Amino acid sequence: MMIFKQVVNTAKVGSSESDDHADYVGEFFVDYYLVKKMHNHRRQKICYGIGVEKYLIMDGDKKSLEFEEVEDISYDSDDTIKILKTLHENTVTPMSVLDILDDIMV
Repeated sequence: MMIFKQVVNTAKVGSSESDDHADYVGEFFVDYYLVKKMHNHRRQKICYGIGVEKYLIMDGDKKSLEFEEVEDISYDSDDTIKILKTLHENTVTPMSVLDILDDIMV
């Protein structure tokens, strides 16, 4: 089994006092990416999932703050990309992505 990740969208989020890094003044970033998992069976099947990572850039380095990944959402990439776009449009962070997925998945 092989896993590939592809960033679909990135959002900038202003820092707030409720963040764990309240001493950091600046912007945080949230990446929304598509996870492709290839199963090695008789026929190659790709199952899609999503990932969300919140991070900041300090001294030119990326510092990950929160991360959530959900594999095996759908075999249809279009459905999974729609979910990613919804998460991006609403600036969903990794901390709440599982709750939001629970609400929007049928």
